[in-house]
Amino acid sequence: ARAERMAVFWEREISHPLMQGPVNMAQLLLICALDFAAFGGLGDYEKGRPKLSIWARRVRSLPSVSSTAPKKA
Repeated sequence: ARAERMAVFWEREISHPLMQGPVNMAQLLLICALDFAAFGGLGDYEKGRPKLSIWARRVRSLPSVSSTAPKKA
């Protein structure tokens, strides 16, 4: 339930300048949390949240993120 509330929060707040500027710790923590949940089978918190999904795709495309993303076995 908490993760779902946080996803709703981030869908609303993802356009905040802190989340749109140069990569920072807040952005890294959020993309890691989203990927950990998806990779671990805990849920797809981007589903039905278009702003969060667009943001996540942009961040995942960064070399520093894509090169360290979890790989499926």
